Amino acid sequence: MQAAYSYTKALNPEGERLGRVPRHQFSLGVTAGVSEALTLNAGLQGVADRPDDRGQRMGSYLVASFGAGYALSESTRLSLRVENLFDRQYQTVAGYGTPRRGVFLGLSTRF
Repeated sequence: MQAAYSYTKALNPEGERLGRVPRHQFSLGVTAGVSEALTLNAGLQGVADRPDDRGQRMGSYLVASFGAGYALSESTRLSLRVENLFDRQYQTVAGYGTPRRGVFLGLSTRF
């Protein structure tokens, strides 16, 4: 299990908040070995209370992810990852959208 929280009070020399720096940011993740071959993981990332570059308050967001990995052999692994699991629409920079749900399939080997 992994958890992190940051409280940031970033100000410019005039005492105004810096743009695009969230006051609250957190992440939470968990990984579980279901069997010797199968691993599952899930995570959340949240951001709240952040101004854009012009000082306007931007919306908070919470984004979830999920992943699974399966060992096909000692040296080969199949993986699946879903980012933005619930297909949230949010912006990290005002006026620029972020990718919608992404699904990634991978195969890796060691030699």
